[in-house]
Amino acid sequence: MSQLGERLRWVAESLLENESLTADLDEEAAQGILDWGLALAEEIVQSTARLDDVKAEEAMEPRLQALRRLLRDASHFLAHTQRLTPEQAVRALDGLTRYAQKVYGAGYVAPETAARRAFVQTLSSRLSATQLRAFLQGEPPLQLAAQNKEMMWQTAVAPLTDLDDRYEMEQEEE
Repeated sequence: MSQLGERLRWVAESLLENESLTADLDEEAAQGILDWGLALAEEIVQSTARLDDVKAEEAMEPRLQALRRLLRDASHFLAHTQRLTPEQAVRALDGLTRYAQKVYGAGYVAPETAARRAFVQTLSSRLSATQLRAFLQGEPPLQLAAQNKEMMWQTAVAPLTDLDDRYEMEQEEE
């Protein structure tokens, strides 16, 4: 397995084995959070392609720590959205955007406070991980519901299929 493949395997395993990331969620929501986390983990690992292992670990650790906090807090938000007042929900989104900034890096543009307030006002009885992810990534609120099915495929099934294919190819190369 390549050096990058080893890093990705290690990071993916650490996320998948960390039950605290999805403890409060049902299976569907937990899978959405894990899929999001795996996609972000892959981006983080890919950003270290030209680094040796020591420098890669130094570069990845703060982003991976923020990723774990983002996923854990997103899970908590999803599990308890209906119990939060609008003000509490906006504060929770504020925290999620701070972690997202660390995870996504310098190019990340967090939704404005007004957009966070509007998002909270449009929350339905059941917010999905895909909808929360799309919001934090800057999808316009009106497009969230319309794109939900397509996003579920792109964010949940396709990356896992790609990841499986890459691991199988690397195994065959060895």
